[in-house]
Amino acid sequence: MNIKTSRLTIKTFSLDMAQSVYENSQDDDTRRFVPDEVYDSVEEARAAIEFLLSRYDSTDGPFVYPIITNDDGKNIGYIQLCQIDDGSWEIGYHIAKMFTGQGYATEAVKAFLPAMAKKFNIKEVYGICLAENTASVRVLKKCGFVEVYKGSGNYQGKEAEIVKTMWINKMVIETERLLLREYTIDDFDSLYEIMSDAETMQHYPAPFDEARTRRWIEWNIENYAQYGFGLWAVVLKETGEFIGDCGITIQNIDGEMLPEVGYHIHKKYWRRGFAKEAAQTVRDWTFMNTKYNVLYSYMKYTNEGSWRTAMANGMKKVKEYPDPKNTISYAFAITREEWLYMANNG
Repeated sequence: MNIKTSRLTIKTFSLDMAQSVYENSQDDDTRRFVPDEVYDSVEEARAAIEFLLSRYDSTDGPFVYPIITNDDGKNIGYIQLCQIDDGSWEIGYHIAKMFTGQGYATEAVKAFLPAMAKKFNIKEVYGICLAENTASVRVLKKCGFVEVYKGSGNYQGKEAEIVKTMWINKMVIETERLLLREYTIDDFDSLYEIMSDAETMQHYPAPFDEARTRRWIEWNIENYAQYGFGLWAVVLKETGEFIGDCGITIQNIDGEMLPEVGYHIHKKYWRRGFAKEAAQTVRDWTFMNTKYNVLYSYMKYTNEGSWRTAMANGMKKVKEYPDPKNTISYAFAITREEWLYMANNG
């Protein structure tokens, strides 16, 4: 296990972490919210690590990993996935009190969950915490968990007021360098940075304001439900950084509603082949998972970067037409037969 984010690394335990594990277990939040994970001595913490190391090769866990800061290598907590009584999976995490309030738990959960879900083919994960642990409830909701129960329930062997949430493993498309995943409303800040930028949006009528950016995310979430696809968030596999979107939507192209491959990449990542890499993967996914026999990309005639990406995607220019939004639009297309020929002949 070695998952890196912009600030954190989630890795396997080692016995020399016993001191930091013991120290992290002593804070008030641990005693209050996870009392069965308080250790009375460094030796007890070391024994716990030995047990956890023995479970890494199992199929039922628990799978517990330390969370380490990238800048100074400090062990600031842990994240875990374990099975509960009915065989379903539950996530747990704890950030030492002196490191809370900095978004570390959210960052760790967002990176950890997809990796573990993929490794063990897990479709659903629960998050269960005390109702009074409002900080943990907020983290879960930021990470896409939905509340399914709130009330009296068993928590670490005692009856208590709990909140039970559930995360559903949503579709993720993987390329050599990228992950394409479904949007969540938490992507707003990263998307707004892209869509509000005048240079990035020079081929649009105007940059997006906050309302239009938020509506863009909502529109794609609606598309997932209606069509099973939409524009997906594009993130760097290595760091989890959001760098744009790419996907398929139904667009009005010269009066016809047609499946269109679209893409937007943060300008600091232009000319690195990310749009091409994402678009080609979307093209392949669409021909393999839908009945469409032709895919399109369209753009304002001045958007050379976009039509060059379309050409790199195996598309040919099939139409040039007046467009009130773009003055003149170019439409590029690739057929299923052309795609199959490319796939079979390199």
